Amino acid sequence: MPKQQPGGAGHGVVVVGAGYAGMMAALRLAPHHRVTLVDPSERFTERIRLHELAAGRPGAGHALADFLSGTKVAHVASRAVAIDTGGRSVRTDDGRELPYDRLVYALGSRTDTRGGALGSGDRAYTAETAAELRKRLLDGPGSLAVVGGGLTGIELAAELAEGHPGWEVRLLTADEPGAGLSARGRAH
Repeated sequence: MPKQQPGGAGHGVVVVGAGYAGMMAALRLAPHHRVTLVDPSERFTERIRLHELAAGRPGAGHALADFLSGTKVAHVASRAVAIDTGGRSVRTDDGRELPYDRLVYALGSRTDTRGGALGSGDRAYTAETAAELRKRLLDGPGSLAVVGGGLTGIELAAELAEGHPGWEVRLLTADEPGAGLSARGRAH
């Protein structure tokens, strides 16, 4: 396919990845540049809210179209499969070649799911696994452990205990829960 770049003023910027960093970059650059956001998903997942989804609360994801409405960001719902730095283009899995003057590589992180704590096959790292965990909690009651006493672990344990009062919820941590927080944060 021929190279494509949506119209607009300024440099052509391709942002690969629509997580927090990619969305922020695209939205901040859009008033001044032609921005193309490449991500196969039609939804933005608030990863810091996945514990709420696992506990049964809705709303960890939002339509990308809602965030991009009223902006000049063009969303290409494809996966970036190659970056040609010499030719300054990104190729997508549907065969498009997207030229760029500037590239923002914001593919984020991936959790290492090999091994880990006993029973660590039950995770809430993606919207899909959080929803799956929520379904499994409906089979209860029973007991479960949340491993990690940081903010996410504390919030997940609290949400699960509140949302599923029949379950025994344990927070497993090497230190006191919230040990990495400031004194003021721990006091809260």
